[in-house]
Amino acid sequence: MDTQTNNSNVSPKPRRGWIGGLLAVLVPGLGHLYSGQPKAALLVSVSRWLPMVAVMSMGAFFDWNLYYCLLSGLFYPFVYLVQIPWAVVSARNAPQDYVPRWYNRVLVYIGFWLGMVLLSVFAAVLTRVGAVEAFKVPAGSLRPNVLPGDHVFVAKIGQAARTVSYGDLVVFRHPNGREDYIKRVAAKPGDTVEVRSGALLINGKALLREPCETPVVEFVEYNGATGQGDKVTLNCQVEHALSGKVYNVLSAIDSSAKTPDFGPQLVPEGHLFMLGDSRDLSYDSRMWGSVPFDNIIGKPTVVWWSSDPKDGMRVERLGLRL
Repeated sequence: MDTQTNNSNVSPKPRRGWIGGLLAVLVPGLGHLYSGQPKAALLVSVSRWLPMVAVMSMGAFFDWNLYYCLLSGLFYPFVYLVQIPWAVVSARNAPQDYVPRWYNRVLVYIGFWLGMVLLSVFAAVLTRVGAVEAFKVPAGSLRPNVLPGDHVFVAKIGQAARTVSYGDLVVFRHPNGREDYIKRVAAKPGDTVEVRSGALLINGKALLREPCETPVVEFVEYNGATGQGDKVTLNCQVEHALSGKVYNVLSAIDSSAKTPDFGPQLVPEGHLFMLGDSRDLSYDSRMWGSVPFDNIIGKPTVVWWSSDPKDGMRVERLGLRL
């Protein structure tokens, strides 16, 4: 506990609970500073961000699933809500003859607020340039495995981009450099890739495919601009990547709706060839070419949030490992 210092030039100013609570609402931790508890103010400020960043970083590599998502998403509001009544009680419990300290000045309060802004920016930057980054899936090119409206955490791989394997899901910067995309690695440097009627051929050999348990799937594809939905019916097959990974792929039933055949084309050194799992509804390397290793951001690890434009939250997808 801080020890008050008697100062004949400073009159006692009792702390008010409502002021402590209001300051805590405006700037977490400021209510404690007002109440004469600078250590508690620092604890509140730091604990809001650093544990969440740590949880996000570790959760990308460990199978915490739903618990990990809830911790990372709920920790910040929990600390924010708890520190408000704590600040009220701290102000009320301060001595009635409380003498303002050097940090009970308007300029110090403004400096504290600026410090919290910088800390928030630091935490956001640390999350983005560090081990983990959040990414929202905007479109349905990876149906039925990844859905539009899925929010995923991406484990960054940096120089390890060259170690990605066939069938891996990867988030990367589009070759034009303006957008981030998520697709599946179809072919690697030196491979000759072809797509025939939705089937993938690597070096002249078609990947093994077999019917899904449900061979025909139906869903509604929503237009992001108009909000209108169109019913889509597609064939579903299980594809076996050269790495041994297994995933479902979709293709159009009507031949007129199929994407034109592609290739054969050689994948350049230092590049990856990307495809969507919904082969006839995907804008991918068939249209804009292979992706340089330097454009690879990382691998999606877990779905931490998912929502549908019509039905809202998809509870069954929370915590889904990718």
